[in-house]
Amino acid sequence: MYILAFILLSAVAAFGTGMGVALARHHSFPSFFGAAHGGFAAASVLSLLVTILRDAAPPPQAWWALGVFGAALAGGLTLFRLIFRRGAPTFYVVAHGALGSIGLVLLANVAFFQQP
Repeated sequence: MYILAFILLSAVAAFGTGMGVALARHHSFPSFFGAAHGGFAAASVLSLLVTILRDAAPPPQAWWALGVFGAALAGGLTLFRLIFRRGAPTFYVVAHGALGSIGLVLLANVAFFQQP
């Protein structure tokens, strides 16, 4: 199940990377892309939470990954939906993506390299 959560969150990251590249190139994209990215991220983080809660002995790195993804999700919602509604500074976009990447690395270690 950790692999499924990893695949879902990787898709969220790929979509977010595409949005970041579009912003860096000063291209526009439909406004619902951000909402779709956030909604799919929330559903994927919920999937990870359910996976952790169903595991009899979840590895500590799974909890760390959940915490990092939760911080990235909360930060993204706060920064991009409340504070910077019309466009966020590049630093915040990069920091949001970096936090998500750290979560993916932690989750990849749990999904692919931990012994069951």
